[in-house]
Amino acid sequence: MLTSLCSSNLDKGDDHTVEEWTAVLRLSTRWRFDSIRSLSIRQLDDLATPLERLTLARSHGIDHWINPALAEFCARDEPLRLEEIQEMIHGDVALVTEVRHMIREPHVGPPPSTFL
Repeated sequence: MLTSLCSSNLDKGDDHTVEEWTAVLRLSTRWRFDSIRSLSIRQLDDLATPLERLTLARSHGIDHWINPALAEFCARDEPLRLEEIQEMIHGDVALVTEVRHMIREPHVGPPPSTFL
């Protein structure tokens, strides 16, 4: 896999998979190859799912991916799937759940005094 990436023209992006670009991201981050890291981030920005971008952002310090990925989870109609919940950190799951609830449940006012 790494051999095929090294022998291809990375600047053109070619037709590499998310898994291959993730490997490039991991290695370029570890070895501090900033230009290759930037290239892999640009490629993954188009290829990766919101879950992949969120988990990669958390594990590789790609802060500008976090809020857009979380926003995609909040805006979609489908609930979080079990596989997504298992891969997300607890704080992200709670945030998505809270925001989705606030968006979908109109606030009608304070609860009745019997609930206070």
